[in-house]
Amino acid sequence: QFLKAKQTEKQKQQGLLSSKYSQAKAMQPTIDGPTTFDELDLKYGNHRGAKLDALKARVSKTVAVKEEARAAIAEYESYDKAEFLLAGNPSPKFTSKTDAEGRFALKLPSGKYVITANTNRDVFGPTENYHWLVTVDTSNTNQPLMLSNDNLLETKCDECVKF
Repeated sequence: QFLKAKQTEKQKQQGLLSSKYSQAKAMQPTIDGPTTFDELDLKYGNHRGAKLDALKARVSKTVAVKEEARAAIAEYESYDKAEFLLAGNPSPKFTSKTDAEGRFALKLPSGKYVITANTNRDVFGPTENYHWLVTVDTSNTNQPLMLSNDNLLETKCDECVKF
């Protein structure tokens, strides 16, 4: 029920944002181009006087439009991210921690379950976050479950919860 409610909220919010999102995505190639006066000045050469003022005004407008488009894309796509889908997740019925080698075990009664797992790591740059939301059916005893890059929430893998 929790995931169905999240799916309904996602569809509603993305529906409200779809027009701006479509417009912003159509601009995608230009969004990634030069955005500051210095970048444009280097690209198109030095300008002086009235040309400089006109160029600065055009650059300011361009930067604002690009930032608005980036924000529209980010807001729309935030509803596809694990952070949204897992926010307010109900308390787990069963929990487990990994050992030093990343292995874990859960003893579950027979039935169908959704396994949620989260972790992060710091590697030479920003912190990398990992989220899994996979289904298991324990009527098949000793069902192995490997959490890897292949079944992260965003991969839409076979065992991933479908949205």
